[in-house]
Amino acid sequence: QHRNNDQHRQNQAFAQGQAGNLWFATSGGVSKFDGAGWTSWTVSEGLASNNVIGDIAFDAEGNTWVSYGFAGYGASSFNGAVWTTVTIADGLCDDHVYAIAGDAEGSVWLGTHGGGISKLDTATWTTYSTESVLRGNTVRAIAVDNAGRRWFGTSSGVSVFDGISWTMYGEADGLSGYSVYAIAADTAGHTWFGTFGGEGLSRFDGTTWTTYTVADGLLTPYVVAIDIDA
Repeated sequence: QHRNNDQHRQNQAFAQGQAGNLWFATSGGVSKFDGAGWTSWTVSEGLASNNVIGDIAFDAEGNTWVSYGFAGYGASSFNGAVWTTVTIADGLCDDHVYAIAGDAEGSVWLGTHGGGISKLDTATWTTYSTESVLRGNTVRAIAVDNAGRRWFGTSSGVSVFDGISWTMYGEADGLSGYSVYAIAADTAGHTWFGTFGGEGLSRFDGTTWTTYTVADGLLTPYVVAIDIDA
């Protein structure tokens, strides 16, 4: 499970790893809780910055990835022993990384501020942008659903990659707003989208869009985090 919050909060993201450990990305570094005790990492242990205000996620090999959001510094991965940082110099499209997700094929997807998406596949980097498949080049949310589709929430709508082709969605299709801050996929095959400055929360079942607003009971149309419980 995974949650990413907006860029102004002190604790930016937390996620549960494959071993059940809870990982927290904060403005003071990265902490892990294993159910009994805490372990923390800072620049002294290999982080590029203590200001881990972007995202936290895991790849197919179980490595932990964190990013630094608008602070820059790219993204760092932890293999259980060593932190390794990737930046523009390595092939990343932009050093301001807001969102990260790993897929079942072993690729890591990184959403950036203004640069689009970078995909790292072993040692090969690929960049996707509005020149090809994205609705917007600022990507604040990424999610992989049970079917393996990769969903990207951008500043101008949603793009989804099914492994072969890309599809884009916007307000004209039923999305509640263009600026997407959060995405989560549930076990029933629905994908949920939180928008900032739109009407609120949207749900897509693959065919039909449904939007939930303040009139339905939502407290505010500014939805910056979504999580699916068990």
